[in-house]
Amino acid sequence: MYELQYRSLIFYFQLKISTHIGKLKYSDSNNDQNMVEFLIDENILGLDRYLEGMPIKYKKIGDHGCPPKGSKDSTVARFAQENNLVVLTNDDKLTKQCDLLGVDFIFQDLRDFAKKVKEFSDSIDNKK
Repeated sequence: MYELQYRSLIFYFQLKISTHIGKLKYSDSNNDQNMVEFLIDENILGLDRYLEGMPIKYKKIGDHGCPPKGSKDSTVARFAQENNLVVLTNDDKLTKQCDLLGVDFIFQDLRDFAKKVKEFSDSIDNKK
């Protein structure tokens, strides 16, 4: 059951990423230099497993050349700004830092996800 909810969250991020790519990708889609590149925040590192088979470029917090895990939000946002990366996160504080620096981000609040899980659980309980 938990795997189903996690996959729903991953699907949501994939949908948001696809929408974002459509908005940001330059006209020459055959050139890798023009592809949007993402930075996966440490609180959603499992997302990369679902992106591996997709034509999406990304880096993760903790990767070589990226800020280490546990870095301050301002450090992560500045790194994304300097490297022209779109941040993927569920950390509201990081989105505020991104806003301050003009960094694009895709945000999914885990409270919304938790509400969906509870609604799903309640609907199952009501069927019993």
